[in-house]
Amino acid sequence: MDKEDKKFDVIVVGSGIAGLYSALRLKKYGINVVVITKDKVDETNTNLAQGGMAVALGKDDSTELHLKDTIESGAGISDEEIVRILVSEAKNRVEEFIRFVGVQFERKNEEFDFALEGGHSLPRILHIRDKTGEYIQKSLVEKAMRENIRIIENAFLLKIVTEESHVIGAEVMLNGEHIKMSADNIILATGGSGQLYKITTNAQTATGDGIAIAYRAGAVVSNLEFVQFHPTATILPDGKVRLITEAIRGAGAKIINDRRERFVCKYDERCELATRDIISRAIYFEMQKKNTRIYLDLRDVPEEKIKKEFEGFYETMTRYRKDITKEPIEIVPAAHYMNGGIRVNEFGQSNLEGLYAIGEASCTGVHGANRLASNSLLEAVVFSSRAVEAIVNGAKWKGLRLEKKDLVNPPIDLGKHLEDVKIIRDVNELKEVMWNNVGIVREGKTLSEAILRIKKTRDKINQQKKIFDKKQLEFVNMLDLSELIATAALVREESRGCHYRKDFPSENEKWKVTINFVLQ
Repeated sequence: MDKEDKKFDVIVVGSGIAGLYSALRLKKYGINVVVITKDKVDETNTNLAQGGMAVALGKDDSTELHLKDTIESGAGISDEEIVRILVSEAKNRVEEFIRFVGVQFERKNEEFDFALEGGHSLPRILHIRDKTGEYIQKSLVEKAMRENIRIIENAFLLKIVTEESHVIGAEVMLNGEHIKMSADNIILATGGSGQLYKITTNAQTATGDGIAIAYRAGAVVSNLEFVQFHPTATILPDGKVRLITEAIRGAGAKIINDRRERFVCKYDERCELATRDIISRAIYFEMQKKNTRIYLDLRDVPEEKIKKEFEGFYETMTRYRKDITKEPIEIVPAAHYMNGGIRVNEFGQSNLEGLYAIGEASCTGVHGANRLASNSLLEAVVFSSRAVEAIVNGAKWKGLRLEKKDLVNPPIDLGKHLEDVKIIRDVNELKEVMWNNVGIVREGKTLSEAILRIKKTRDKINQQKKIFDKKQLEFVNMLDLSELIATAALVREESRGCHYRKDFPSENEKWKVTINFVLQ
């Protein structure tokens, strides 16, 4: 890259729906934009999304009902003003997305064929069989190629460069070389952090880089304790984790134990259509009983429906010689979605002028303590559109407004010293620590141990020479974000949404607050 090649109006980091849709819309307005992605352009969580996009377009549906379902799922932490923006703008933003990108969602008799998922009052999920994300990713990449969007693959973001809390560019590692790129605006669309955990539905690239790097640059990060675990994943014979879309349960699939008991109804009257946090915990507690195994039973779902609407799952299991129409499939919960992230306002703007965050890397306030199924793709479409409009219109930077009751860098008491714990040797051991200590069910003692071990490991790394290896850089980002997640989980002495403390098993009104961290 020569000197002129390193100057842009906007740098977009990430190539999923939030990143590519933002870049395409910016290019439409004549903005000089570049997309950088640390792997191949289609190695994203978007590509793995199965369910679809929630939007109140059905004749019996309404934005108020979608609002109610989202707020209820968020367990008292969602920002109602932001949720209202999401659901009220959804129809126009999604119709524009369909026209602009060319994605064709499933229809029946020329009307949208809505799927039903957990936590929704009625079917409202736009989908393309169980391959929605794959088709969206493919459509976005193809349009980006046609529009000559500049995409730099295998470019690893090292640092957001700021001057007096204003973004002026980024440092990137490309082919082992450190490169400085200048821009007045950066959109972080780096996705989630499921790879912090031993079992995850996420892409290999989902190591939380954007959140960790933004935090080190001085951005506020929020709601990090709320890590969502998807209740229905299966571990394939080759060790790969395969997500099973929630829409299968909407179609009639049941969750049973190895005694063929349908146990989820004991935890919630909505049974298999309860929200993900409730079902994941129900499975977790059931699995603790004499090493009980849990299964998804599709035998009540018509065979033709399975083959047509859930062809991706059917084809995958058939390759492994499993007939899901006749035999239940063993399932486990898996780390799936980060509800928190870089704190942003209704335009995707952080506290650092020029730094935007969109999609799973952001914390708009929509998801609260637990994301409602299929709201994530919608959030990416709505807020990428809003961020682009703010950039194009040259709007005055609005920044963040934190509530007085919200906590910022709350103190913690770890009760031990660094010399009392062992370091974490590698990424795999970190995943084990996060799974066992900062997973579906948590408690103060093991959270403190996790934090101390992460701190001790980070201190050792800080004593080393400068890191130039991608895997080591990822490990550092994973450690930093893991510490923040565990710290937020230790601070929140209650159970709410997808954060469950067995030493504080109930909701507490005093914790109806947001926990924020910002590097001093």
